[in-house]
Amino acid sequence: MKYNRESEKRYSDFIENLNDIAYETDKFGNITYCNKITEEISGLSKDRIIGYNFLNLFSEEDGKLALENFTKTLNGESPTFELTFINSGKTCQFSNKPLKNDKEEIIGVYGIGRDITEHKKAEHELKIYQDHLQELIDEKTKELKTSEEKYRIITETANDLIRIINDKFEIEYINELTHLRILGYSKDEMIGKFAGTFMHPDEYEQIGKYAFEFHKYGSSSREGRFKHKNGTWIWMDIKSKSYLDNEGNWKLLTISREITDRKKAEQQLKESEERFKALFKGGPVPTYTWQEVGNDFKLINYNNAAEKTTLGDVKKYLGFKASEMYKDRPDIIKDIHRCFEKKINITREVKYYINILKEEKDLLAKYSYIPPDLVLVHTEDITERINAEQKLRESEENSRNMINNLDVAFYKGEFKGKLLMHNSALNKILGIDPSKNLIGSEASKFFNNPEDQEIYYERLTNQGFIKNFISQIKKVNGEKINIEINAHMIYDGEGKPKEIEGTVMDITEKYRLEQKLKESEEKYRNLFEKSPYAIALLDLNGKILDCNSREEEILGYKKNELIGADFRNLHAIPQKYIPVVMNGFKTLIKGEIPEPQEIQFYKKNGDPIWINLQASLLKLEDEILIQLITQDITNLKESEYKLRDSEIKYRHLFESSPYVIGLLDLNGTIIDLNNAVNDILSLESREDIIGKNFREIFLETSKNKHLFPIFEKISKKIMKGDTKDSFEFPVNRKIGDVIWLSLRCSLIKIEKETLIQILVQDITERKSFEQTLKRSEQKFRFLFENTPSSILLINP
Repeated sequence: MKYNRESEKRYSDFIENLNDIAYETDKFGNITYCNKITEEISGLSKDRIIGYNFLNLFSEEDGKLALENFTKTLNGESPTFELTFINSGKTCQFSNKPLKNDKEEIIGVYGIGRDITEHKKAEHELKIYQDHLQELIDEKTKELKTSEEKYRIITETANDLIRIINDKFEIEYINELTHLRILGYSKDEMIGKFAGTFMHPDEYEQIGKYAFEFHKYGSSSREGRFKHKNGTWIWMDIKSKSYLDNEGNWKLLTISREITDRKKAEQQLKESEERFKALFKGGPVPTYTWQEVGNDFKLINYNNAAEKTTLGDVKKYLGFKASEMYKDRPDIIKDIHRCFEKKINITREVKYYINILKEEKDLLAKYSYIPPDLVLVHTEDITERINAEQKLRESEENSRNMINNLDVAFYKGEFKGKLLMHNSALNKILGIDPSKNLIGSEASKFFNNPEDQEIYYERLTNQGFIKNFISQIKKVNGEKINIEINAHMIYDGEGKPKEIEGTVMDITEKYRLEQKLKESEEKYRNLFEKSPYAIALLDLNGKILDCNSREEEILGYKKNELIGADFRNLHAIPQKYIPVVMNGFKTLIKGEIPEPQEIQFYKKNGDPIWINLQASLLKLEDEILIQLITQDITNLKESEYKLRDSEIKYRHLFESSPYVIGLLDLNGTIIDLNNAVNDILSLESREDIIGKNFREIFLETSKNKHLFPIFEKISKKIMKGDTKDSFEFPVNRKIGDVIWLSLRCSLIKIEKETLIQILVQDITERKSFEQTLKRSEQKFRFLFENTPSSILLINP
C-alpha cells in the first residue's frame, strides 16, 4: 500500500505543478477537480470553479463547441479543440479523454488545457501575412522585405516548431532556434531531408493517410512523435495546413507544440489507475465498492479476498442496492450513508451472519469515502481475535477465582503512605476481623523489620516493581508470619511515584519448609500489539522489487538490502522452506490461491521468528508480480508452547497430590478426580467412579445413612459460599476395612460453569489415635474412681 500511496502522491504533485490546466468533470459537465494553474489561466478562483459547469466558462458560441466535444468524449472519443475563457480572455487548446470506473463505465471527463493565447496571436499574425503576402509583393517590394523580416522574427522566436514541406515531402524551411532547443537539429541537418525521416516508425506507416488528408481537406490536426537528435522521441501536437505558393507549387505548413509532459502525465495517470486496481484486487482484506445511485447505493465491485471469503457468493449480488441487501441491518445502511454524506472515514466492530458459511463472524468494518460518488467498505474478519480476547477474559476470571481460593490478599496504597484499597484476605493474613476496614491505615506499620521496609521502597523506586519479596510481619495477636509480596509502582503525569498496587501471600509454612531454597528463575511475559502487515513485491524469478518499512522491522534488513535481491539468497529463509514457498508460487501461477503458510524465518542478526506468509498475484502495468504479505506470529507460537507447558505443569501438580482433589457439578456428579482416590478407596481405576454421584461412592452405606442430613446441611452452606466447615465421616472400602476421611469443599468457576471443588484427606490414623486416647482416659477414670486408696492430683 505504501508503494501505491507514494506513486499517487508523485502523480498528484506532478499534476498540481503542471503549467497546463488539468481538470475532471462528472457526466453532466460539472467540474470535480482542477489544478492550481487553472485559476491563473481562467481568471476564476479554484473554490468558484469546483462544482461550476465546464460549458459556462466560455461564450455561447464556444459553449456549443465545448458541448459538441464533451458529447464526443462521453461516446468514447478523445477530441482536441480550442476555447476562450470569458473572464480572462485567454485561449486554450483542450484535449479530452473519457473518465472510467473499475468496470470501464464512462463516469465523466478528464483533460488537459494548454494556454495558446500567445501562440494564437502569432498564428493570427502569421495568417495575416500569409493572406496578404501576394498583395504585399505586388504593391511594394520594399515593404515585402520588411514583412519577410518581421515574419522571420515571428517564426524564429516562436515557442512552437514551424516547418514548410514541399510536394515531395522534403523540408524546405524550419525555425532553427526552436528546432535546436526542442529537437537538437540545426537548419543544415534538416533542410532538404525527407520529413518522414524524423517521424516515429508507427506514424511513418500512416504517412499516406496524412498526405490524403492534406490534399483533400487542406489541413489536419494530430498528435505524433518527432525524433530528437539524441535518439529519444518527443511528443508533439501537430497542426498542418496546405497552400500554394506564388508559383503555384503545393506546400505544407506545420506548426508543432511539445506535449511530452502532458503525455507523461496521461501515462502516469493510467499506470496509477492500473496499480490501484491491482492492489485493490490483491488486497488481503475483503473490500466492496458501493456507488451512490439516487438516495441509495449499488454494489459495483469487490476484490479477490471478498470473493474468497464468500466462496464466490458475492458475484450474484453485483448491482444490488444496499437497501435490498441490508434491509434487516439498518445500522450498516446508516454507516454507508453517513460516510458518503459527511465525507469521513468510519471504523466499527460489527457482528454479521454470512449465509453461505452459515455462521456469524465478528468483523472490523471500515467505511471510506472516495470522490465523487463511491464508498469503499473493508471487512476484516476479527473473529479469532474476539474469541482470543474472550478466552483471555475467562482465563483472567479463572485466575482471580483461583487466587481468591488460595487466600491471596490484594492492596493499593499511597507511596510511603496510607492504604487506599484492600480485600478481606489481607484482614485474614493480619488476623483482623474481615469486616473491619483498614483503609486509611499507615501501610508501614505492618512491617516487623524496618530494614525490610527500606528494601521494599528502594526496589520499587529503582525498578518500578518488586517480585517475590519475602518479609516478616506481626499479626495483631503478636504472632510472626512470613509473607511474599508482589507489587508495582503507579506514577503520576510527571513520572513521580504516586501509588503502589500489589498482592500479599501468607507463606509461613512454605518458608519454614523451604527457607534455604531460592527461586531459580523469573518469568516474564510480554504482550505485543498486533503488528501491521509487511508487504513485498517480487517478479516471477523471485527478485524483490519493492517492500514496505514493516518488512525492515520484521527481518532486520535495510530496504536497500532487500530491493533487487533474490529472496532465495537471503539468509532469512531456511533452505528447507524454499521448496515450500516455490510450490506456493507455482500454485499461484496456475491461477489457484495457496493457503497461508506458517514458516520460521531468521532475522539479519540470526534471531529466529515465525511468520504467516500469504502470497497472491498482481498485475502492474503489463508485468505479473507476486505479492507476499507477512505477519510476525512469533508471539503466538511462543504462547502456544507456553500454554502447552502450563497445562502439563498443572496437570502434574494435580495428579501428584497426596490428597484426593476432585471436581463435582452442582448435583454432586463426579467430573474429575486425581489418582490419589485409587489409594484411599482401594480402586483399580478412578474411571470406575467418574460420572457417578459423590454420595453414592462415599456415603451410601448402611453405616453412613445417618450422615445424610449433616451432608445436606453442609451442601446448602457451600452453595451460599460458606466453605469454612469440614466434614469427617467413615467409609467402607472394597477390601473390607473402614477408613476415616475429612472432606472440605469450595465453589469454583471454570469458564462460565460453577463447580464444586473437593479436597479429601485420609484421617484414619488420627481417628485411631483419638480412639486410643479416649479408651485410655476412660480406663484411667475407672481406676481413679474405684481405687480404695485416696489419690490426689497436684498441678506442679
